[in-house]
Amino acid sequence: MFINLLIILSCIFLMMLPGFFSARTGLIGEKSLREISAVHIRFIYPCLIISSMTSSFDLSELRALWFLPAGCFGIMLAGYLIALAFMRLPVFDSGEERRAFQFQCTINNYSFIPIPIAMSLCGSRGAAAVIYASIGAETALWTLGIASLKGFSLDRKILGNFLAPPLLALYFSLALIMLSGCLSFDLKEFLSSHVFFSKMMLSVKSLGTATIPLAMVVCGARMALMPMKEINKRSVWLATVLRLLVIPAIAIFAIRALPIAAEYRNVLFIIAAMPTAVASILLSEIYGGDKDFMTASVLVTHAASLASVPLMLSLAHWL
Repeated sequence: MFINLLIILSCIFLMMLPGFFSARTGLIGEKSLREISAVHIRFIYPCLIISSMTSSFDLSELRALWFLPAGCFGIMLAGYLIALAFMRLPVFDSGEERRAFQFQCTINNYSFIPIPIAMSLCGSRGAAAVIYASIGAETALWTLGIASLKGFSLDRKILGNFLAPPLLALYFSLALIMLSGCLSFDLKEFLSSHVFFSKMMLSVKSLGTATIPLAMVVCGARMALMPMKEINKRSVWLATVLRLLVIPAIAIFAIRALPIAAEYRNVLFIIAAMPTAVASILLSEIYGGDKDFMTASVLVTHAASLASVPLMLSLAHWL
């Protein structure tokens, strides 16, 4: 299993190379990267959400799988609490860095890297399960994550983030599944056999398949544009050890105790083992936190995850 995971991760990171070299050679700049990211978040990723959710789950399954978003939120909560225990250590240069550290321990890369891993290990249902679990991650991001950077507050701008296109696509998919369940209507069969809607869903699915490659290209370009000066800071390596080893290990032991199917335990294991979120850099510019620390921790955790993710998932499999 260790070798298979290493191969999968290597292939995922290989998809970053076009973006990395495009940014290094000036083919992609900051403006282009923002525009590509906007298209990706507003159109491509929502298509993957709709096609995966409507083809994988019905209402009874969603009711039975409530533990996926709850478990995902629990993983983020564990990171938040563990970070609190280490924030008084004398390894931080400022309050901004300390807040960035707590955010990076709390919120990880809960969608774009877990989706292809789950798809490879569990098929399309695995990818859909990651997307469904992301409800808990998004809730953690806009509560625990933002609280790490600026304290607990509830304003209109933060509430507006719950209406981002990927979340609207998720709400739409859930509404369709719930409506079809209430009406005893077989949504999967309808979308796969109807003359018009089957073709429309094929188009949606085709657009959605570009989610992972495009996300990896954007991540690679973002890595190439990151400053490298803070990689050797003790606080960065503390965050790396906690995010990639300590927090996943605690989560794995907790998830193992849950009375759920192995397929869905594996999905939660995958999410728990992920590195920090690339989006943390942008969020630090909006809500505060040390941007250089965010950048360095993203780079180090993603590089180290090539070893840590297979290690953690092999541990989960062995247990």
